[in-house]
Amino acid sequence: MNTISEQEARELVGMDTVLGFQLSADGIINYKTLIPIIPKDLFNEDLYYYEVSLFTNDDIPDFFNFDSFSNFLGKFQIYILNKVNDSGDTVEEIYHCKYDENYKP
Repeated sequence: MNTISEQEARELVGMDTVLGFQLSADGIINYKTLIPIIPKDLFNEDLYYYEVSLFTNDDIPDFFNFDSFSNFLGKFQIYILNKVNDSGDTVEEIYHCKYDENYKP
């Protein structure tokens, strides 16, 4: 169960944070923050990235390799938002939802 809303998930990543394209398959596109996020407690926490999966209504759009929620990616529903540590061995799911065919950004 989500503890944050989709809008809060977008704000957590940052509306203008640049995301890099990683994968597109089965109506879902995946992006990852390009620059690691620096935690508040740098001595006790690893640097981390956000990985974002978005629904594309089964139509793979003419996507951009790099984009942000304030531009092109803002029109797609978030499927999953994960926080991944810099070494890639720890994944924390922050947000997920089911596909909504009536989704409006």
